[in-house]
Amino acid sequence: MRLFLLDPALTETPAPGAVVRLAPEETKHLVRVLRTPPGSRVLLADGRGRFLDGELTGVRAGRAELVVRAVREDPRETRPPRLELICGVVKGARFAQALEKAVELGAHAVRPLVAARSVVEPGAARAQRWQALARAAAKQAGRALVPLVHAPADLEACLSGLDGGVCWYGEEAARDGAPASALQTPLTLGELLAAPPPAVPVLAWAVGPEGGWSDEERRLLAGAGARPVRLGPHRLRTETAAAAGLLLLMALREAAAPPGGAA
Repeated sequence: MRLFLLDPALTETPAPGAVVRLAPEETKHLVRVLRTPPGSRVLLADGRGRFLDGELTGVRAGRAELVVRAVREDPRETRPPRLELICGVVKGARFAQALEKAVELGAHAVRPLVAARSVVEPGAARAQRWQALARAAAKQAGRALVPLVHAPADLEACLSGLDGGVCWYGEEAARDGAPASALQTPLTLGELLAAPPPAVPVLAWAVGPEGGWSDEERRLLAGAGARPVRLGPHRLRTETAAAAGLLLLMALREAAAPPGGAA
């Protein structure tokens, strides 16, 4: 069943029996594109981790009106730990690609990173487009939660916002095969997945900019307890490293799920 998102301006999840109105673009998709008739059941999401069963009653002033019949929490979205991506802002459409894949892979939040070697300085308009992209990707993926795209910030601010979480970051090898960072020995994929998942509120993955991490940023990562991880023998683009790292953390998050809990 197709999913439709409630207006993000709603501050509370509507209760059963409430009447909700979809935004014009969602109304167009539901009524004009899909030609959904009144009386039809419609699956809704509040963007905060809850699905709603709605019944279409009609269209008024260009907006579809529905009666909420049931509300249910999606434990895949609301149970801890949360997944977060810290991602260096890169040129062109590649950051948008990284953001879209992060939403598909279950990230609860994305923190755009303006690093020492970043070559792009994002403005407010771009940040707004990123949040709209996250909303569209969440709808496409059938998620009840729309990930929050934070304001662009430097690495220190991104790490301090993790609320006691644990962070890992991708680290490439030097040309001779030695670790690129002299501060810490990178974990292998096997070592990361074999370790018991930490009992923390956030699992975060950090990806640097195209120019790589600076020495000061590596010191900040080490000081925050972040661990480097080797994703393989080859150099990865930012969007590839973001998706690969989040997939690893998604596996850790599933391993941390309570017995019998939803994945």
